[in-house]
Amino acid sequence: MLGFMAGRFLGTFFMRYVRPARLLSIYAAINITLLIIALSTHGRIAVYAVMATPFFMSIMFPTIFALGIKDLGEESKIASSFLVMSIIGGGLYPPHDGDHFR
Repeated sequence: MLGFMAGRFLGTFFMRYVRPARLLSIYAAINITLLIIALSTHGRIAVYAVMATPFFMSIMFPTIFALGIKDLGEESKIASSFLVMSIIGGGLYPPHDGDHFR
């Protein structure tokens, strides 16, 4: 949780100098790299890679949300509700292949 909090504060600070979409892309690429490292190594390196992921995930939802409703004017309210509902929908009805539900 400390890594998540530090990532949020540092990410907010970095957004003063780096465009939010660019910073989001950088954080996502680093996070993908960390998870590949965690999956392909053993021991402490894997643990540290997993422990570092919350730092880079910290700005993802608020940045995606803000970029998703940017410049929508009066449609912002409905767009923001759809963004929030899509998260719930993904949790309640995750994608599947038909074999698991026969």
